[in-house]
Amino acid sequence: MTNDTYAEQWKGMKRLRLRLLFYFLIGPIGFALNHFLIDPTNRATTGLKIFTLVWLSFGILTAVQYSNVRCPRCGKPWRGDFLRRIGGPWFLFLGRRCPNCGLEMGE
Repeated sequence: MTNDTYAEQWKGMKRLRLRLLFYFLIGPIGFALNHFLIDPTNRATTGLKIFTLVWLSFGILTAVQYSNVRCPRCGKPWRGDFLRRIGGPWFLFLGRRCPNCGLEMGE
């Protein structure tokens, strides 16, 4: 593959990372806005239910896409099979290098 093709893959990976960060930021902000500005009693209003449903759906979609990121060179999971099996907090972050073929992000 050429560097231009890799560059497109890197852009896609970075966009997914930003979407995941956006997901983690928008949830607490949305719930705080609901608590302080809309309904301080934290009742399950229709607006809060809709926000929660949309927020969780966005998170699930983004997490599924993020967990299926493949290396542009070898096509194997970017985080490697070992981390996929054991899970853990590092499951949320993509490394700078493919554990299978050694391709470094930005090459």
